[in-house]
Amino acid sequence: MIDLYGSENGFGWEMGETVGAQIIYAPMALADKRTADLVMVIMLVIFTVFMVVIALVNLMLSHIILKPVAMMSEISEQVSMGDFSSPEYIKKGKDEISLLSTSFNRMRRSLDSAMRLLDG
Repeated sequence: MIDLYGSENGFGWEMGETVGAQIIYAPMALADKRTADLVMVIMLVIFTVFMVVIALVNLMLSHIILKPVAMMSEISEQVSMGDFSSPEYIKKGKDEISLLSTSFNRMRRSLDSAMRLLDG
């Protein structure tokens, strides 16, 4: 090497000249595992929130819409068969189901009055 480059100035290298490269290896297995774990946690949280929201919407839908409509359907079935002894369905509020129950009760009273006029 000394015969080839000489003994002065680091075998003839100039200042600032790149004379070599060092390659290192950093394993990605740990970073990949942490990423996969984080993705699983995020997906689990999103799934849990989604299921809770679906359960709450289902519960609210059942309580606010399905039960009142089922009650009105049952009462309307009895009234359509001529049984006016069933109680009126009254739902308090200002939503569409409340307006429907008010209209249904009004229609029921009108039908009852019409049936009495026909009988009497």
